[in-house]
Amino acid sequence: MQDQKKFQSNETRLKKIDHFKETYWLNHANHADHADITDQNYPQPACVTIDMSSPNIGKLMSLNHIRSTITGHALQNIYQYAGYKTVTINHKGDTGDYLTLLVFAIQTWGDEVTIEKCPLRAFTRLLRKFHEEVDLNPELEDQIYYVRQQLAKEDSAAAKILADIYKQSNQAFDGIYNRFNVHFDLNRYESAYLDQAEAWIDKMVAKGIAEADEETVTLSLEQYDLPLGLLKNGQPLYLARDIVSATDTAKKYQSNLNLYVVGNEQTTHFNQVVASLDKYTDVDAAEFIHDALGYTAVLGKRYFNLKHEIKDIHDLLEKLEAELRGKSRDFTFLNTDDQIAKIASNSLIYALLNQKRLAGIDLDFDTMVDEKGATALHITKTYHLLLAELGETASSNTGDVSESFKQAIYQAYMADEPYYIAQYLNILCQEVDKYPPVMTTDIQLALNEFNLAFRLLGLEMTV
Repeated sequence: MQDQKKFQSNETRLKKIDHFKETYWLNHANHADHADITDQNYPQPACVTIDMSSPNIGKLMSLNHIRSTITGHALQNIYQYAGYKTVTINHKGDTGDYLTLLVFAIQTWGDEVTIEKCPLRAFTRLLRKFHEEVDLNPELEDQIYYVRQQLAKEDSAAAKILADIYKQSNQAFDGIYNRFNVHFDLNRYESAYLDQAEAWIDKMVAKGIAEADEETVTLSLEQYDLPLGLLKNGQPLYLARDIVSATDTAKKYQSNLNLYVVGNEQTTHFNQVVASLDKYTDVDAAEFIHDALGYTAVLGKRYFNLKHEIKDIHDLLEKLEAELRGKSRDFTFLNTDDQIAKIASNSLIYALLNQKRLAGIDLDFDTMVDEKGATALHITKTYHLLLAELGETASSNTGDVSESFKQAIYQAYMADEPYYIAQYLNILCQEVDKYPPVMTTDIQLALNEFNLAFRLLGLEMTV
């Protein structure tokens, strides 16, 4: 955290961001109070890009990827409410040698793998088998060279296997994104930036800025009190790719703000990227913001693993559905499989957004479906009680909301913390539980706030 404090505590930079956001809110957010937050036709909207999710081709989507996806989606909704044009970006990992290893593993042991309900599980199992086998038979490494040669030929069997890995991975990712109603404006692979990164590195070396030593190229960031940046080790690395992709994003979209919703463990890397943008490019580095995330675990396990009870996101959601199905007799909005699936998705979303971004979260199923706790089940129950009070006169459209709720949205916007909206919902539920509103106008006001909060957080209504 030391380098984060040194670099991001730049008072001028932070004040500039806050001043821009506050001024923009005052001039634009009021126009959105009664509007559909997906309508981005405000006069001359500012543009914010949100880089989020970023799973790896051929690998299970991790808990960190899921949290990034859900947080980024909520931020998209909040910025749209504030009147921004939003551009969501998904940079999928596909660099390094692991895909070559996976192609070899499929060629060698593909028939041995039990059919999984998700192809990413099969890919994960095959990669693990390769590493187990190569420990026993180091000569397998020699065969990778041949696979690498075959991948360079577009019509080879190896290239067709690789194309299928991409196809099945993207289909699996899309299934998860559809479950959470998340869509991206731009999907790109990290490998798409390799040529640009190579050219940028060559330019830095030619200018004497970066130092080359055989196949390794480094960049000094000493003046920012940051570690030496590794740009290349055979091929362009993460830092160089992110520098050129950030430059490309800022120029392509003429963005005013660029959010990177990724784990806190990438703080040093992000600061190296921003320092490099500041020193060696013509984009405004102050417009790049790291919306860092704390760790995420399930039942004490910080990573999905095929050996665990919860192997991937599908297991997590199925477990939530099973817990909710056990409560279905008590709630009219849990009568169908579709309703249960929606509340299960909402339960995960709410559990992740009901904590500040940097908070560590250990998901527990009993807590996530507690009908009296700070959960999606509780807020859904409260919402349906209010609906029943008004009957057919209730409006599902977003009307007037209180100044205190607007303030919660403003806090969420200024800090990039959907948590403030989730907390407001918790307080609203507690107030309704203790002092049920009796006036029609009060009930409708509460419903308006539920409707808008659900939309901002990316929760799906159940009827």
